[in-house]
Amino acid sequence: RLGCAVTGTDSSFDVTPPSARADVTREVDVIEEILRVVGYEQVSSTIPVLRQAPGVRERDRAESARSALAAAGASEAITFGFQSTARTNALNLPGTDRRMQPITVRNPMGIDQEVMRTSLVPNLLAAVARNQSHGRPDVALFEVGSVFLRRGEGVTERPLHQLADEPTWATGVLAGRRSTQIGLGAPWDAFDAKGLALVAIRAVAGEVRVTTRAVSNVGYFHPGVCGELALGHDVVGWFGELHPETRKKLGVECPVFGFDLDLTKLPLAPPAQMQPIPRFPGSARDVSLLLSESIPAARVVDVIEKTNEPLISSIRLLEDYRDTKLGGGMKSMLWSILYRAPDRTLTDVEVDKAHENIVARLVENLSAQRR
Repeated sequence: RLGCAVTGTDSSFDVTPPSARADVTREVDVIEEILRVVGYEQVSSTIPVLRQAPGVRERDRAESARSALAAAGASEAITFGFQSTARTNALNLPGTDRRMQPITVRNPMGIDQEVMRTSLVPNLLAAVARNQSHGRPDVALFEVGSVFLRRGEGVTERPLHQLADEPTWATGVLAGRRSTQIGLGAPWDAFDAKGLALVAIRAVAGEVRVTTRAVSNVGYFHPGVCGELALGHDVVGWFGELHPETRKKLGVECPVFGFDLDLTKLPLAPPAQMQPIPRFPGSARDVSLLLSESIPAARVVDVIEKTNEPLISSIRLLEDYRDTKLGGGMKSMLWSILYRAPDRTLTDVEVDKAHENIVARLVENLSAQRR
């Protein structure tokens, strides 16, 4: 019926279309012609196989963080795996810290490459200094790569008898102002560094619970503007303002904010689990609290989550207001909590009961006042 010449067997055959059918040139064209003659209704319908998206694999750990940070607007830097002893000393860490015990290169190409790098921070700060010396004061750089650490802890000097540990770290530095579509925005701050750090963590580990607290014992971070990032009891990195002494030793005069993450300490994200779109509407309630300035937002979220209220859908901080009129050492925080049930529309009575229970817990556990 198609005018084609067919040769071969039932399992394998050659089809030669007539000269008038210049449109039949591929195997799929022949299949389409057969279906047209036989009838598409004769072919049974089948649902395509849906495969679950894989989680983050070990070999993708670095690339996942790299892609996420680039998508967040930072520029990737690729620096040497070597550095000078002076750059290592600029970290200002205790001598027993492995990052202060670099592996010496026997035949370095230059004095600035005499040891293997133990941190990504010094070379990135040097990159900031180089950008600024070329008239580019506003930079947002990151690097994901290996550092080289002697195995073992607590020994300040010893020969290298075994291969070094090579954990993968992700480090970022922010200097100057944020870039916008028109001109320059506000100066970078520690919260920008924290945001980028969380982007990298969640790209590798998924939606994990990250806790933060202020610390002052990280030598290359400013003791008054530094926080640690932890998953449970494991500290995975730090963020804040780089210590003025550290950046000045590396040729940077302006404030620099950054983060430093050990990616090898992060768990790998499991395969993605799809959630259906909610069928029923949620109901939001706001609460304004007057509490001590020393209480971080993460502590408030922790108290809310520990109520184990099953109707909570999301928790969002709307405002963090500070003023001397509130009293010494006090601040006002406005929170919005969304309540939703998967099987019904909640009544006002149900939402109010759950909300009042949460507010009571906040007042009790945080010594807060409801405004």
